[in-house]
Amino acid sequence: MSQEIPIAQLMRDAITAAREGDKDRARTLFEEIVERDDKNEKAWFWLASLAEEDETRIIYLNNVLAINPANERAQSILTSLETRQKKAAKSALDEEVIPGVSRRVVIYGGAGLAILVVLICAALAVIISNNNRIAQEQASTAAALQATIDAREQEAATAAAAATQAAILADFTPTPLGATLPPSWTPPPSATSSILATATPLATAIGSGMFQGKLLVAEGNDTTGTGFVPLVEIPLDGLPPRQFFNERAANPNLSPLGDMMVYTRYSAGTGEQGLELAWTDGSRSAQLLSTLLGGRILQKQDDGSFSPDNTVLAFSAREPGSVNSDIYVIPLQALTSPPQPDGADGETTAAQALQRLTNGRASNTAPSWGDSSRLLFVEDSTATGGGVDIKIITTTGQITALTTDGNAMIEGNPDLSPDGQLVAFQAHSPANPENNNIYIVAAGGGMALLIVDSPGNDVRPRWSPDGRFLVYSSNRGGSNYEVYIVDVSTYANYQVTFNTLYSMANQWVP
Repeated sequence: MSQEIPIAQLMRDAITAAREGDKDRARTLFEEIVERDDKNEKAWFWLASLAEEDETRIIYLNNVLAINPANERAQSILTSLETRQKKAAKSALDEEVIPGVSRRVVIYGGAGLAILVVLICAALAVIISNNNRIAQEQASTAAALQATIDAREQEAATAAAAATQAAILADFTPTPLGATLPPSWTPPPSATSSILATATPLATAIGSGMFQGKLLVAEGNDTTGTGFVPLVEIPLDGLPPRQFFNERAANPNLSPLGDMMVYTRYSAGTGEQGLELAWTDGSRSAQLLSTLLGGRILQKQDDGSFSPDNTVLAFSAREPGSVNSDIYVIPLQALTSPPQPDGADGETTAAQALQRLTNGRASNTAPSWGDSSRLLFVEDSTATGGGVDIKIITTTGQITALTTDGNAMIEGNPDLSPDGQLVAFQAHSPANPENNNIYIVAAGGGMALLIVDSPGNDVRPRWSPDGRFLVYSSNRGGSNYEVYIVDVSTYANYQVTFNTLYSMANQWVP
């Protein structure tokens, strides 16, 4: 036993081993932790996730609940496991031991035969056999009744979750993007909100079976404090993370077809940042956007995003000498075609295809596609006496407002749900810029609902492919950011990363 190693260090080592797929080492370390601290709720929860048999998982989850009876997630998993065991016991009776003959038939048939034999032998044996048969039937009836009760409880829980989702959406009156919008939205006061991040995040988000797909995350030691670190792919099924860019970058975005990736790359030499495109099949080497544009200078390039139909790249950038960023779009065909000779005007075909959508009178950032003809973005006009709001712009340049509260709340990083009904975004009060919370609002505008309100800075919400969850990052646990998932229908929060690294999620892909 490693008594000299602090439990906190053992916990980090155990979680790392679990994430890397070394379950035996992880179990050994977690077992040592609970041997030294039998009240360690998180270690018991991890042991439950690593257990190979339901009976063992049930024991560990009961230990979790003995420590913290309010751990709803542990109770939910325990209930599910117990229900599964009961159903398995019932179905075992219906297994065929020979074609057309179930174990139940054999049991009852054997019992009937035994009755016939003992009837011949003695009346007393008949009574005993009948009593046994009756007891067995009563047990089977009780098991069937319990299974029915369990099924009804599950149906009730599902109905309750559906009712919660319906209640959330009850005030929403979605209208097409770009339609006439209500005058404003008013976020519920966070000081009295009951919609809070759960006190006990799910330690088994990865590999739990609840979540599908992969997260694209900027993760590493942010020694410069710039937010530019290596880029990794974190599978939610429990497979080991995969690093796909080991230099300083941020905000990775995969194209809908999965053939291209764009990310913001940082140059330590110049202190500048620019977009870089990579071809996932390796058919071409990664290229800086500036190179593909024939040397066209655009500063502060950021937030590259592929249109849903995989035809256009949107991003934000500054013209040389400007203090404001603008929203740009460019057809992917212009970037993927072979380079063309310079024309008479000295610009390449790609540079000529580049289109600036906004006019430079405000700082316009964080573009995110609504559909293939509209973009969400954040307009900051505080320098000219205005405020910060989320706007919608068409690819032809028509702009409407999604939020219109000015500086009452400072919004950022909008993202449209897959069904086009809801927009998730972060927002903070002007007096507390390091305490963003996560909100959702109808795509047509209206009242925004507070989804995540933690003591930390909750930022960059991104929808899951099925629209049930949001992934986001938060520093609620300390100075570094970790990745979390929130269920938008129940507000339950689950933790994805457990490390001392800077972890900033940017996209959830299937």
